[in-house]
Amino acid sequence: MPCSTSIVGLLDPASHILDNLRRLNPELTANEAHAALARFAFSNRAALQIAGTLSGGERLRAGIGLRVCQTAAAVLCYWTSRPIISISLRSRNWKTALKGFDGALIVISHDQAFLQAIGIEREIVLG
Repeated sequence: MPCSTSIVGLLDPASHILDNLRRLNPELTANEAHAALARFAFSNRAALQIAGTLSGGERLRAGIGLRVCQTAAAVLCYWTSRPIISISLRSRNWKTALKGFDGALIVISHDQAFLQAIGIEREIVLG
């Protein structure tokens, strides 16, 4: 199963993004949860969107946000075959959140600017 599928699978499609985050991280206060989601361009009312109504790119961004915010996460896997712009990144903050992820990142991407922005230090080039 692709890593992005398991990330998106964190979302309960009937709940809003904020509830999904608080379900996985019950220790977060409402303000902390809103601040965490804002790093992934889900601020204010955007955090109250029902997960099942999100576009594919928004679902992926929300899933990555939930995974990065999970304190127990040790490895985050992310794959994109297109430049990262394709998943509606509107904020540098979520690149900062990935860069600050306290675990291993496995990223498959052709987007060199994105890889540099999140601080990838080691590269394996195939083919």
